[in-house]
Amino acid sequence: MNFPHGLGNWLGINLEGALATVISTALIYALFLLVVRLMGQRMLASLTTFDTLMALLFGGLIARTTLGPHPTLAVGVIAFLTLTLLHFTLGKFANTRIGDRALNTTPRVLMAGEHIVTLNMRYTNTTHRELMAALRSAGIRDYSQVAAVIMEPTGKLSIYHAHGGPISAALLDGVKDAELIPAAFVHGALGRPAQNPSSSAGESR
Repeated sequence: MNFPHGLGNWLGINLEGALATVISTALIYALFLLVVRLMGQRMLASLTTFDTLMALLFGGLIARTTLGPHPTLAVGVIAFLTLTLLHFTLGKFANTRIGDRALNTTPRVLMAGEHIVTLNMRYTNTTHRELMAALRSAGIRDYSQVAAVIMEPTGKLSIYHAHGGPISAALLDGVKDAELIPAAFVHGALGRPAQNPSSSAGESR
């Protein structure tokens, strides 16, 4: 089979092209990490229809950017190896104390007992409707059944039932605003006597 311009132009790459592929792949990867860091955990949670559309568009844009004007097999291999190396390296870095703070987001309390922590809802870009949907999925029938709702670094919501036993304080270590959770739902030193969070931090039913 005869390929236009020769087989080498379909499969190969020169040194300049290889360097451009590595640089463009690294830059688009860094940009993606920055966007995820700025958007918060919510971007990593379950996708809505709009989120799915944007993910498809982002995927096409990233692929076109990293592969350059003349995609070849060698370009694809170099881009793949670059992404793999970057992901492996950042994974190692994330396991360090500094890397954990720089790359991973902080888990945050979205509900403390019956009260919604509105500041954290805004920070994580979580809407009231999304929170209500998560509560329904967890079998919550009333706010009084909630001990705490925590947005994890992965974007998932951890929902603790009020009648499921107290939460160990050790599990709440590093969770933003964990002290807002009523002491009745916490086993250990963390927490305080059950009371309404300040109006600036949350709201009741």
